[in-house]
Amino acid sequence: MTPYLGQLFLNIAGFSAFISLLISFKTSTLKKLYIAQVVFITAAFIVLIYAHVMSDFSLMNVISHSHTQKPWLYKIAGTWGNHEGSMLLWVLLLVWFGLSALKDIKIQSVEQTRIILHSALNLLFISFLLLVCDPFEVTAIIPAEGNDLNPLLQDPLLAIHPPFLYAGYVGFVVPFIYVISNVFHKNSPLNWLSSLRLMVLIPWTLLSVGLGLGSFWAYYELGWGGWWFWDPVENTALIPWILSLLLLHSLFQNGHQLQTIRLIIVLSMLTFMSSLVGTLLVRSGLLVSVHSFAVDPARGVLLLGLSCAVLCGSIWLVYNKFPHPSPNHEGYMTRSGFIRAAILLMFAALFTLVFGTLYPLLSSYLGYPVTVGAPYFQMTFVPMMLPILCFLPFIPWLGWQQISLYTVINKVLPSLILSGFIVVFLWYESEIKTIKDISFSWMALWIMASTLLSIKRCQLSFRFIGMSLAHFGIGLAILGMILSSATEQEYVKALREGEGMNIAGYQLKLTQVTSIDGSNYIAQQAHIAIEKNGHAITTLSPEKRFYWTKGIIHGETAIYPSGLSHLYVALGEQYEGNIWSFRFYYKPNINLLWLGMICIALAGFILIVTRHKKAIVAVALFCSTASFSMEAHETLFDQLLEQRAMHVGRMILCPTCAGQNINDSVAEEAQDMRTHVRQLISQGLGDTEILDYFSEKYGEKILYQPALTYANILLWGLPWAIFLLCSVWGWRRYYLNVVDDKKIF
Repeated sequence: MTPYLGQLFLNIAGFSAFISLLISFKTSTLKKLYIAQVVFITAAFIVLIYAHVMSDFSLMNVISHSHTQKPWLYKIAGTWGNHEGSMLLWVLLLVWFGLSALKDIKIQSVEQTRIILHSALNLLFISFLLLVCDPFEVTAIIPAEGNDLNPLLQDPLLAIHPPFLYAGYVGFVVPFIYVISNVFHKNSPLNWLSSLRLMVLIPWTLLSVGLGLGSFWAYYELGWGGWWFWDPVENTALIPWILSLLLLHSLFQNGHQLQTIRLIIVLSMLTFMSSLVGTLLVRSGLLVSVHSFAVDPARGVLLLGLSCAVLCGSIWLVYNKFPHPSPNHEGYMTRSGFIRAAILLMFAALFTLVFGTLYPLLSSYLGYPVTVGAPYFQMTFVPMMLPILCFLPFIPWLGWQQISLYTVINKVLPSLILSGFIVVFLWYESEIKTIKDISFSWMALWIMASTLLSIKRCQLSFRFIGMSLAHFGIGLAILGMILSSATEQEYVKALREGEGMNIAGYQLKLTQVTSIDGSNYIAQQAHIAIEKNGHAITTLSPEKRFYWTKGIIHGETAIYPSGLSHLYVALGEQYEGNIWSFRFYYKPNINLLWLGMICIALAGFILIVTRHKKAIVAVALFCSTASFSMEAHETLFDQLLEQRAMHVGRMILCPTCAGQNINDSVAEEAQDMRTHVRQLISQGLGDTEILDYFSEKYGEKILYQPALTYANILLWGLPWAIFLLCSVWGWRRYYLNVVDDKKIF
């Protein structure tokens, strides 16, 4: 009965949307039909949750992703922890966000168009659900037990992370349709532009929370010690966040010049389109990712067609309905000028992110497959961000009117000098060493210092506090990234009970390893006592779990927070003689990263309050939704050689994993490859020779960083060429054109 009830609700919702498009109704009737879509999609989602909680194995979705012994929290989370259920959640959020179109506005034709466009999108995705990925598919034979949910998703944070992420994705449909409907009816931007800020702020804030939660989940759950993988799916989530951030900055500019309005319209389109394309990549199997839900190309083709249709229609509408902008002669030394220049360079950096993410598809199509991983983005996208970040310390000191460069420099110089002294201190204390670390640390501190010093000259308002908190959070997060990565310590050790080691002034001792029984798993749990200066502090208990419901082994890390720093322990393999391998990390100042993310999300909530007090209630409700230890078998006694082995391991891709390098992978083949790397180092081979050896054995795709060869010249050269061209064009456009008639110095 349950599957048929769910399908009935989906069909009724789809029929309501179809009728809205087929017949010309009054506005009141269109609203009733839209409310029917909301009611029946919500009812279908409740039915699916009920099926998971009650272990209704008449549904294929429940069989594939649930189990009677699974805790109730993960039974509920299992509803959206799969392709079909997550798409139903996507549609649920889509129809609920569309309720904003039912708000009474002065121009009735615009209101009708908004409702019709929302219904059209709802119909497309409901049809996609029913035709390609039906969450209520019935099984012919009802089994006694299900296959259980992926152990990676059986975590409290993963119960709330996807809804936030999807809400951020889907929420951008509201500004998209709002803009398109007003442009279609040639409604003056003066009538609707101010309302757009709140529509962008809400999904941007939700997406910020989703990205932060996802990053923290990857940090503590995957056991690799990192917080950002540069995975294709992570990149596709970052792209709409950046685009919406550019859209917000465009909306906060003073005045309503035609050129700025056109930029706002284009950014509204691109932000929502990037969300659609992200959905396509996650669900098509086109890109290999640890986050991908599906590997069905048919689903990807349909979503690609849907995305292209929406994009082409939107572009045609804007270029035919919206007047072409006249040249902008505004001075360069204004807040608006700096924002536009930063947006221009950010577009070039975004091209690098998109191009690097999609390049494996192009190279595979050309018969020359390569892997584009974290090293590529760290050598292209990351350095491109440095000149873009240079704009942030200036923005609090600039007004909307042209001022001289000399005046601006005088205003930002104290914060630049203050941050420089702190950087020298950090360098002297060996907290930062490389040019990259020094540059980004100085930039982060400059942003923070400039933001704090600018507060005393401004009238405090919620809008100013929100902007300052966001900028300060960006600086704080960057500082946490740099300081934690520059001085982190990593060790791989094998210990018997009673043995221990020292790390960063802490004494760690393995006291015992015990067996525990969970609801749907059995586990080995290590107990590591932590002492400092002879005083006991706490006990960490990392686990190695075997989920007998799925036949999968999965580790659970243990973290001890000490001020801004973390002691991080992951339990590895068991060797003969009751010896266990461990991976230990000391991550200094890592909490600065999470504090920065909290500041950014909090800034979004504050800015929402300034726009609409009712909106914060909606967002809040959604939120309530010295040692005798022996070395490990795969490590080298010489610490310098071991550091080389760790470096080389980060450059080699695990052949059986979804984008992980052999250091981070727990697969047996990755363990064999780590051992082989150390054997080659012991034989005297250099790093390049080892990489060449693996490249010849497995093909160039095994390398995490594409080689700088003629075949890859497009990958390495095109992003930098575009970035430099944008920089030169921006200089000429916003500076040289006004030298003759503006006083710059």
